[in-house]
Amino acid sequence: MDPQIIIVGPLKLQNELLTFFIGRSTGLRCVRRQEYSFSYISGTPKESLPLILWDCRGFDGSNLSLEYGKSFESMPEKCPIALFNVSTGNGIENEAIKLGIRGIIYEDDAPAIFIKGIQALHKGQLWYPRDALAQSLMETKTSPKIQKKAQSLLTPREKQILTMIAVGASNDEIAENLCISPHTVKTHLYNIYNKIRVPNRIQAALWAAKNF
Repeated sequence: MDPQIIIVGPLKLQNELLTFFIGRSTGLRCVRRQEYSFSYISGTPKESLPLILWDCRGFDGSNLSLEYGKSFESMPEKCPIALFNVSTGNGIENEAIKLGIRGIIYEDDAPAIFIKGIQALHKGQLWYPRDALAQSLMETKTSPKIQKKAQSLLTPREKQILTMIAVGASNDEIAENLCISPHTVKTHLYNIYNKIRVPNRIQAALWAAKNF
């Protein structure tokens, strides 16, 4: 069966043990990869793409965009990525949000918090400290004229979905709540992103928090 979570990083023994811990704690299929080649999931449907956990142990936070670009050049579009083993206080949260990274798990997080983060991320939710999301929200500036135009273009259903995204609902949760298919949710999201001029789910959630 295809993996639901893929750990990427150079620490073979540590990450092998971590795959076992995640699998036992969550019931999710988890595997480890040392290489940054993702050809083996290139043909995977978007709704079945695994969550990629990028091991950032030893990364000082400088040039995150550059490292992200080099490491995940072959990554399929829309594949969710989160960082773990991140050093507290290295200040990469805002840049990670802009890159569309789904969340950050810190190296000093307790095992229970680690697993809670994995479960939330797998459901399509964001996993960031509240102050990091608040700061990113404050730095997201849109002119009142563009805001008003974007809001007028959104349909009632799109506004409803956007509001649910802002509170961290996953696509499956939105589909179940609104009695529509996950595919229909994704179609709405594509239209929403275009209308409010954002590249990803995180930026859409921030836009909704600021404008609704």
